[in-house]
Amino acid sequence: MKSLIIVDLEWTSWRNNEKKKIRKRWQKREIIQIGAIKVNNKYKITNKLNIFVKPKFNPILSNYIKKLTHITQKKIDKDGVDFNVAYKKFIKFSKNTKIISNGNDGVIFNKNLKYYKLKKKIKVKDLRPLFLNKYKIPEKFCKSYLIHSFFGYTLNKNHSHDAVQDCKCVLKALKSLRFKIN
Repeated sequence: MKSLIIVDLEWTSWRNNEKKKIRKRWQKREIIQIGAIKVNNKYKITNKLNIFVKPKFNPILSNYIKKLTHITQKKIDKDGVDFNVAYKKFIKFSKNTKIISNGNDGVIFNKNLKYYKLKKKIKVKDLRPLFLNKYKIPEKFCKSYLIHSFFGYTLNKNHSHDAVQDCKCVLKALKSLRFKIN
């Protein structure tokens, strides 16, 4: 049975630097949560992964990212693992399976590999251009936590920017589009 992995990441951020695309040198996009679901060709979730990651360069989360993701400093300190550990778990989870995302999660993942001086690369297919160009989904709906609402699903703002929940929202959109999983 064919399957694929939908991945979504949450990373460190500060007020206004995502919208303006301006970051100070010390404001690295460090992954703080890796969410992934493995789905079969019937759009059923067969496995899921949820890893919290301790940021190395900016270990204290900004108030902005805590409010956006609902990830607390306590959660990161208690349950967060080193990026190297998280990376190995993700690689084991996704072995021999195509990986997709809705956005630049692959770029962020590879940037984090560079931060940690790991000479590896992860290949992640970004579906956002497909959503925008082929399926003509308006840009305002093309955020992972929101895309399913374009197809009539209820938006639950309490779960937005949770990496696993965002993967599930993308899955609902793929199912609505009858996206071919192969």
